[in-house]
Amino acid sequence: MRCTLLFAAMLLSAGCQQGTTNQHEVSVMKTDLKELTNLMAIPVAPKSVKWIRGTPGKGGPIGPNDATVTALLEFSDESMAELRKKLEAPSDHEPVALKEKEVEALFAGVDTSKWERPASGIVIVPGSVQGASAFFKSPFLNGKAVVIQDRPNQVLVALFTS
Repeated sequence: MRCTLLFAAMLLSAGCQQGTTNQHEVSVMKTDLKELTNLMAIPVAPKSVKWIRGTPGKGGPIGPNDATVTALLEFSDESMAELRKKLEAPSDHEPVALKEKEVEALFAGVDTSKWERPASGIVIVPGSVQGASAFFKSPFLNGKAVVIQDRPNQVLVALFTS
């Protein structure tokens, strides 16, 4: 089974065999929008953000030298409508997957028990997969965005460096 594993800061588009584990180290979850704007473009002002940055580790499906940033952004109805105009079709329709610990941190208080788990410790983020170029900022020039299923004003953005 092939899946896209977004790690540490929710990576994506790194097709890998089920069972592959990510060796990247993940920093603590943050909520500082200003600090996040140093890492990714924010095309529309969100109401709130939660994010994690992953630092290069020892291998993994995205490469040993790649860093990641994964952010969960919440928007007002008006801002979400504006953002939807800036999102584009993804280059592929592979789902975005995160480590269980990342899901627990970013989606605290959300019942994720019914979300797909293709391998131990890996969770598929349900929703509409979109291209994320509106969020790209060097060196994070690869990734995807997911409009979260049942949470239409929340977008998960997973970017990585390779």
